[in-house]
Amino acid sequence: MAIEQDIAELVQASNNLTGVVDGKMKDIDKQVADKKVLIDQYLSNVVSNINGVDVHKQGRVKTYFIQGNLSNGGYTKDGGPDDLFPVCAAPKSPTYLNLIEFIASSAGFGGGGDMFRVEFMITHRGMAANTGYTNHLIFTGTSSSDSVAGLLELKKIAKNGELSLFISEPSGDTEVALTRDLEGTALPVSFRSIGQGRDNGIARVTLKFDTRHHCGAARSFGANVMYTSDKGRPSVARVTQIKPTWEE
Repeated sequence: MAIEQDIAELVQASNNLTGVVDGKMKDIDKQVADKKVLIDQYLSNVVSNINGVDVHKQGRVKTYFIQGNLSNGGYTKDGGPDDLFPVCAAPKSPTYLNLIEFIASSAGFGGGGDMFRVEFMITHRGMAANTGYTNHLIFTGTSSSDSVAGLLELKKIAKNGELSLFISEPSGDTEVALTRDLEGTALPVSFRSIGQGRDNGIARVTLKFDTRHHCGAARSFGANVMYTSDKGRPSVARVTQIKPTWEE
């Protein structure tokens, strides 16, 4: 009988211990869940995923980085269909790189003092020091009221005919060829000129590439972007063969 009582007491003690452990585990689970809520709240204030891109926030300053490759249609040594670019196996139509966009609202494209900066590089096999293989551009501008504008510094231009700046706004589309003679200069650029509506469409920083120049020497790009306007964001279509329009 004494043995049976000892066993019963041991079972009861074990059950009591199990209950204590279960209670502690529930307390720990609750603490972890509470901390996760706090961490998620904190992260939502410093990192947001916008159109598939992580945008980091520090006060009003927002930054992101995008990178990728440009499709050029491939290389052939037998002579492709384009006589001007015989090494292109299947020449592609122009490719547009939308680096950042600003969505108009009743408050315009941003507030007084809002600014942006985009540093862009594209090269072949990382050959940034080699002539003919690298484009290096820096955009610095403002986005406020009914205007998005600034300066484009042309640090390095690979070759003529390959690259241009594409601008779409209500007054019409504009292309600015970025040629080697402009290397080392800074161009004033309006991505949305004043007087065309502060709540009217989208203003983008867009580059246009003729990738036929890349057949046999594929290109990869990277862009480091900073902006302060609440109307700015990474573009929905960042690399596309569809010509961008200010209307959408």
